[in-house]
Amino acid sequence: MIKNKNPEDILDVNKAWLPPSPHVERVVEMVVRGRAHIEDRGHELPPLVVFEDGGAIELPNVRYIDTHRGIEIVSAAGSSGADITKHPDVCGCIDELRGLAGENPDNIGSSTEHFRKLVADALYMVDRMRKRLDDYNQFFAEIIEAASKQENLPDAQMAHQSSEAIFKMLEDIKSGSNADIEELFRLAEQIRDVAARQEAALYSMRDRSIAIGDLYSKIKGSRNWKNKQD
Repeated sequence: MIKNKNPEDILDVNKAWLPPSPHVERVVEMVVRGRAHIEDRGHELPPLVVFEDGGAIELPNVRYIDTHRGIEIVSAAGSSGADITKHPDVCGCIDELRGLAGENPDNIGSSTEHFRKLVADALYMVDRMRKRLDDYNQFFAEIIEAASKQENLPDAQMAHQSSEAIFKMLEDIKSGSNADIEELFRLAEQIRDVAARQEAALYSMRDRSIAIGDLYSKIKGSRNWKNKQD
């Protein structure tokens, strides 16, 4: 996937596939607003503009023109390919279907395949959004699993108690008492044990946090969520 950060990046990375103006400006606006993202398909295939409402249009074919819904984005080349739709959302498909049939019912018989493709596009988007919802549910389940793991957290108070005992021992030695070296070592090792277990817990929590970050990056993909306005 292509990471879209700002308009300049979008234009630069995709300059070989950009539609003409003013259509390109609308694509950039949609990406910056978080309403769409661009996916690189590789193998010298044009990237897809993938919309959050389920549609997918090849980048060079995006057009911002008058439709049955008003001025909207559509594919200039119509719909072709299993992962390409004419409209960015289901409403566009249904509005065109209603518009064509409402203008002239004879259009249904003369353009049956076109009507069929509009419905197929709508169904594709419904299934794509269902898959996206499944991805979100899986993401939330994995986040809960990672966040709910119980760590074996040491009691830092034990280190304080051992430290106080050492401080008292040192004062007693300073006052003339004999030094109990073994006891001193035992108390010092208790402090070390608390610290060692703290370090282990910190590493584990760090790794879990990294895993959660990876899960977020995976679910986000190349979508621009930072500047999302809608």
